[in-house]
This record gives sequence, structure tokens and C-alpha cells, in this order.
Amino acid sequence: GTLNHTLLTVESIRQAQLDIIGIIMNFHNCPKDLATQTNPAILEQITQLPILRIESHQRLVELPKWLLL
Repeated sequence: GTLNHTLLTVESIRQAQLDIIGIIMNFHNCPKDLATQTNPAILEQITQLPILRIESHQRLVELPKWLLL
């Protein structure tokens, strides 16, 4: 469901002619399956947007430059 929901949301935002600077994905308590491993790269490729991946073990997250605009 992650791919479908995210792609529909991105499409809706773009149709509204709003800017999207990137996607933040939270993997807190997420299973370590194939979808978890591949979804960020698939979304980045299809949407052409940068992805910030936040893992459950991370206490501090270094924000990428695209998020500091």
C-alpha cells in the first residue's frame, strides 16, 4: 500500500500545482521485508523526488539540504 498511497498523494499535490520538495518515509517498527528495502528507491525513481528515510534506530536525523529550503 505504501507505493500506491504515496503515488496517489504526489499526483494529487501536483495536480493542485503545489510544490513538493521531497518525501519523508518513517520506518519505525517496520518489518524488514522486501517492500521496506525497495520502496524508497522505487518512489524516488517514479516521482523524481528525493527521499529522506528515517529508521527506527535513529535518535537524531541529519536533515538534507533539500529539506532546509
